[in-house]
Amino acid sequence: KDNLHTHPGTMTEAEWNSILGTMIFLLSEMNEDTCSQRNDTSDNFFDRERELYNYRNYCKDEFFKLFSKYFWDLWD
Repeated sequence: KDNLHTHPGTMTEAEWNSILGTMIFLLSEMNEDTCSQRNDTSDNFFDRERELYNYRNYCKDEFFKLFSKYFWDLWD
């Protein structure tokens, strides 16, 4: 994103930056070390771990939907 030279012709630069920002956020959220959600509870530890796993898996799926949709536009 820091070396962005252009954006797809079907959207504005602001729209493209928003999509790239979403993709970057999802990449961070799907990583256990950088995810903003944590398991800070001793009560229901395994239930919370399952929730976090499902959340990170959701982020992964959403990232790859966007990655697949905009694959050819990611290189300018």
